[in-house]
Amino acid sequence: MNQLSNENRIRLLLSAQRALLGAITPKIRAVYLKGFEVEGNLTGFALRVYFESVPTEEEEEILRIATTEIVSDFPQVLTCDEEFLVLAPPKIWISGENEIPIYIRYEPFEEE
Repeated sequence: MNQLSNENRIRLLLSAQRALLGAITPKIRAVYLKGFEVEGNLTGFALRVYFESVPTEEEEEILRIATTEIVSDFPQVLTCDEEFLVLAPPKIWISGENEIPIYIRYEPFEEE
């Protein structure tokens, strides 16, 4: 288990929130972030975005720009991964271990 130090977690969270301002499109259901560190130094991160339908090239590019903005805040970062997944409602996602939720869209619960 690779849990981030509190300082790196806060810095990564604030960086991601800033980078995603204006980058959340209507199809995005959730955004999660996971950071990796070695000896207290942030060395990488993974951004996972859940869409309700296949994203357009423009939507993917907007998120790649956001990822670049996050990287620019951490010059020591060696790796960054982006994962764009399609998961149509009402299916739900399961967050991975040590993932930080950055954005979760409100979706009303519907009983069958």
